[in-house]
Amino acid sequence: MLLTISMLINLAVLGLVVPAIWRNTPAMVLAYGPPTPARDIVLAFYVAIFTVSVVVLGAVASGQDWAGAAALTVLPVQIAYKALSAFTVGPRNPVVQANLVIAAFHAITLASLIY
Repeated sequence: MLLTISMLINLAVLGLVVPAIWRNTPAMVLAYGPPTPARDIVLAFYVAIFTVSVVVLGAVASGQDWAGAAALTVLPVQIAYKALSAFTVGPRNPVVQANLVIAAFHAITLASLIY
């Protein structure tokens, strides 16, 4: 159940953020800065996480045994980059703050898969 919620969180957040970054909305410029190659790399990373989340959610829904194993690869990467963003960007940034909340939930999900 936690795995499903984690993947749905990814889809909900990234389903809003990815198109907004792509369209270069004022809110995304404020949060992520103006268009740069670095921002486009972050966008590509977000699209990859969105895609993997769709696949994992589909695997969970169809009872595939490998869904948990797939989550054991994507969740630690997400937790690490989200937590590290507090040090590289700073904890006052709203994207970082949202990342830390999501990372905490994903950490609970990860622990539930391991133990």
